Amino acid sequence: MEDVFSTIKEMKAKEFPVREVPIIREDSSCSELLDFLVEEESLVAMVINDKEEFVGIITMRHLLSLLRPRQTDITRVLSRTRVLSCITALDLLRSDIPIVKDEDNIERVAGLMDKYNTVFLPRQADRKSEVKGLIFLQDILRTLKDNWVGSCVDMDE
Repeated sequence: MEDVFSTIKEMKAKEFPVREVPIIREDSSCSELLDFLVEEESLVAMVINDKEEFVGIITMRHLLSLLRPRQTDITRVLSRTRVLSCITALDLLRSDIPIVKDEDNIERVAGLMDKYNTVFLPRQADRKSEVKGLIFLQDILRTLKDNWVGSCVDMDE
């Protein structure tokens, strides 16, 4: 069993797929963002600035938090939805998410996901390159499962 864990711990981020996710500009309004995510059928988007630089991640959860009524008065809810066009992706994005590099070992990647309470992280080849997309916890777990299942042995034999 130790062999499986040591093998997986030595794996690098570049050995896992990078999923391309929709990209939206930081000055896009919430209503544009909502239309965009629905059209792309995605729950997450990478946000870029005018220089095409990665500035953060936004999820459907960020938008849902705006729509969640805090009071039961429907007129107040409607008045909040009118201002959604004034709120931009930049106002909502999560910018504290670290970017992992291709050479980071998977133990570091999993540790960062745990520390930042997220199931995905942006990934780039090195500090000078652009963000390629996101690496997802689901893909790491799939690799763990694929490698672990074959190594389990019945201890009674």
